[in-house]
Amino acid sequence: GLIRFAARYTPSLHDAEDAYQRTMEIALTRAPVTEQRRFMAWLHTVLRNEALAVARARRREGPGRDADVTEAYENSLEAALRVDALAEWRERYRSIQDGLSGLTEAQRICLMLLNPC
Repeated sequence: GLIRFAARYTPSLHDAEDAYQRTMEIALTRAPVTEQRRFMAWLHTVLRNEALAVARARRREGPGRDADVTEAYENSLEAALRVDALAEWRERYRSIQDGLSGLTEAQRICLMLLNPC
């Protein structure tokens, strides 16, 4: 759900994943200790800000005025996810979600702290 939220503010799924990963780094290092509802509101705010920052950075990296727009557009189409790659990505995240759903909250926290990004 958080990646879908980030995808609202970014032009691609890859950018949404980047924003999500950066948000998780921030959450692990600087998250406030508070009730879950307020933490999720804070997390959504940080995720939105990161997604917008990624989107701004991508716009700055886009073709300049002297660049051939057609060539730049073709390059961006080649970089887009294929349908099978998107299906593979979804299946990978479903399997991760299924695996994490069997863990307790303490086990999930330990797993996140054990595996630094």
